[in-house]
Amino acid sequence: MEEVKRSGELASLADRLLDLNLISETALLEALMRRHSLPGGEFLGGQAHNPALRRLIPETLVRRASLVPVSVNTGILNMVCPDLPSEVVMTRLQMQIRLPLEFFLVTRSRYKEISTAKNPANYPIHQ
Repeated sequence: MEEVKRSGELASLADRLLDLNLISETALLEALMRRHSLPGGEFLGGQAHNPALRRLIPETLVRRASLVPVSVNTGILNMVCPDLPSEVVMTRLQMQIRLPLEFFLVTRSRYKEISTAKNPANYPIHQ
């Protein structure tokens, strides 16, 4: 429970810094990439759509975790998100999916574009 609280506080702080224009989305993304040692950046189009990916994870968990499953490569589920989900959410994801997970960080505005797209798998990961 403490991890969820801390994660929420960090997200609120990041959102507040963005709202006050004290940090850019790109600078925040770069800081999160360093903090989590994860790849991130732009997320561009070109991959075939697999509608089953959206059904792998319950919609409530997708919204709570702010992530979009985009592909399965060599048995690994690739997901796009603006920040790494909390440990609690990660545990639920692993129980639900039972596949290794890889995350690719994007800016909050890019995440909103991808998460509302009808065909998010048309945005493969490019660094």
